[in-house]
Amino acid sequence: MLAKNCQNYCNGEVSEVQFVGEDISDYLSVSEQEQTTQTNLQAVFDASIQSMWLLDTHLNVLSCNRLAASAIQTIFGKDPGIGESIFEYILPEQRQEVNINMQKALQGERIVHEAEFNGLWFEYQYAPVYNKRQEIIGITLTALDISLLKTSIRQLEQQQHFLETILAAIPGGIYIYDTTQNRNIYASPSITNVLGYSPAELQAMGENFLFHHVHEDDIPRIIGHLQEIQLSTVEQEATIEYRFRHKDGSWIWLSSKDVVFVRDSGGTIVQFLGMVSDITKKKEVEMEIIHLNEVLEYRVEERTKRLEDLNREKDEILSIAAHDLKNPIAGIRTGAEIITMLAAKQSFDKIEQYTRLTIGACETMVDIINNLLDVGKLESGTMTMNLQPTSLSVVQQIIDANQEIALRKGIILHQDIDASLVIRADEKAFRQVLDNMISNAIKYSQPWHPVYVSTAVHSKGNTRTVRISVRDEGPGLSEDDKTKLFGKFARLSAVPTAGESSTGLGLSIVKKLVELQHGQVWCDSELGQGATFTVELPMLQK
Repeated sequence: MLAKNCQNYCNGEVSEVQFVGEDISDYLSVSEQEQTTQTNLQAVFDASIQSMWLLDTHLNVLSCNRLAASAIQTIFGKDPGIGESIFEYILPEQRQEVNINMQKALQGERIVHEAEFNGLWFEYQYAPVYNKRQEIIGITLTALDISLLKTSIRQLEQQQHFLETILAAIPGGIYIYDTTQNRNIYASPSITNVLGYSPAELQAMGENFLFHHVHEDDIPRIIGHLQEIQLSTVEQEATIEYRFRHKDGSWIWLSSKDVVFVRDSGGTIVQFLGMVSDITKKKEVEMEIIHLNEVLEYRVEERTKRLEDLNREKDEILSIAAHDLKNPIAGIRTGAEIITMLAAKQSFDKIEQYTRLTIGACETMVDIINNLLDVGKLESGTMTMNLQPTSLSVVQQIIDANQEIALRKGIILHQDIDASLVIRADEKAFRQVLDNMISNAIKYSQPWHPVYVSTAVHSKGNTRTVRISVRDEGPGLSEDDKTKLFGKFARLSAVPTAGESSTGLGLSIVKKLVELQHGQVWCDSELGQGATFTVELPMLQK
């Protein structure tokens, strides 16, 4: 109860004294609450981990917490004075910046900035203080020591720089692939050296970028690779090789090695970490090795086949030699025995006859042996050609040389030859070719059937050739005969009409000799209609 004494004055005298009482319990209660609130606020103020000041609009200190007071005591060696300007506790070099920020706070802005003080880093915050009428009546200034945070950030930056340096040095690129988004969420800068695209460009491609750049033939394997990773229950490496379209449009070979990076709470793989490298050169070498192996295998097969063929030919040669030489040798022996008996009887006419037969048998043996030797030279490549201008008068000489053999069978050799023509040939080889063709025509012709030998000039563009043809009226050739006509040891359906010998080598030798002289040889024939063999060789101007 509050008591008041009141005096009423009347004409200068006290007329009456009244005592009035007023209950002020509620006011005292409010005051106590305000005191309690202020005490609690001060407790919170002092418990803050930040240094805090409360300033009036003239930037004088109204209050500060214990941390702020301790800092001022440590730095300036005195307690903060209430009512003093805040600039008393600001270093001269920082006063201008602090004043600018405080003036902004007095205009209603909330300012935050960082500054270094005595080797320590602080985060300063300036905020306006309002009354109930929303009028700015001061500002709060807080300072938080962020030195440890700054040190941590600096260490993180150093570690990041170190990591980026390592990633940049890696030949391939590092990436993190998110299976829920179907895209890369990270790519190292070095990935540009591999794919041509920058990390930003890869990010911008978004979902399923991988399938838009992988070769269509490799997509099923990519899908299988991703499924393998997602189903993996252990943190093991998965590797795949595939083709990828480079930024320049070319196809390159890549190798990706992936490991699990992040799983969700259920164990499902959400992200995996991978390294990609360009293996195009490695693939090119591998493909070249595969190609060389295939070539080598082919050559080995060819060489094996060649050796088998040579071995078979050797057996055939021995068989032919044994078969074809047997008769001439037997004939020579028989002829020698008969000649010996006839000599004793002095039957000189018959001795001459059997001597000729013996000589013929010897010539047959020589022909067989020469054919076998020629095949050996042609197969080994040791036979060389001496190509010289050669007159077709040689044809007449070869015809004359075969006249006696033809006349024995009653065969007339008809000829239509321009002996003035000149060809480019090896004369010895040319004689051998033509002799074989004419002797074959005689050998396979029935007695009293003619053989025709002719020459003709053929022109094609600026090229002129001479064709020498030998035509007979023998049994001709079947279609099967034509397919093996110029092969070695060819056994045809037609047989010599007078039991003459045949090694099956003559026409194969003819073909090789003609080709060595840059010519061609062929046969036109129908079964039962005879055959025409033609040799074509380069012609020279007279």
